[in-house]
Amino acid sequence: MKKLAIAIAAVAICTQTAMAEDFDNTSLSIAATGSQGGVELSTNETSRSLKLSSATTNFPVQWSLKFTDNTNGNDDWELGVNRKFEMPRGEGETLSIYADPKLAYSFGDSYTNNELSLTPTLGVSTQVGSASPYAELGFGLKATDADYFDWSRSGTSLNLGVVVPVNANMDIDVGVTRSMDSDFGNASHQAGVKFVLKY
Repeated sequence: MKKLAIAIAAVAICTQTAMAEDFDNTSLSIAATGSQGGVELSTNETSRSLKLSSATTNFPVQWSLKFTDNTNGNDDWELGVNRKFEMPRGEGETLSIYADPKLAYSFGDSYTNNELSLTPTLGVSTQVGSASPYAELGFGLKATDADYFDWSRSGTSLNLGVVVPVNANMDIDVGVTRSMDSDFGNASHQAGVKFVLKY
């Protein structure tokens, strides 16, 4: 399994250019997470970002701060808070169902008005050998500082992927995200690879 994970990573990195022909965007991320919190660096064809997050065990919710440097010169910031809820599993069950609602405040050069967004995500994952395939469906709602009581749909996303452990301290997450508008149209696709270091 370790050799398989390394092979997946090598193929993913070496075929970023080829993947761009089949997807609207591709991304590569490196994350480190542990008992003191986490940090994640990401890059794709339109932006680069740095995200800092608190540990999931120290507070009732997880806090995050994200900085995005867009290729058009715009700099954006996001303050977020989320909490993951998992349904209890019976003994021997490998299927996991969870919800991960996120509340975020976004501002910066790309925003005419600062935005408050709520993104509930429903997910399911299972265990296949040592790998963990998953599927997530997210719905977006947003309001701006012009009227924080005027909420509207901002889009829908479908995320399919698999997490493959390389060893006890490293996972590889390979996935595809389909982003749609509020009517499930105007779809775009992003293929991504994330290396997760655990400390």
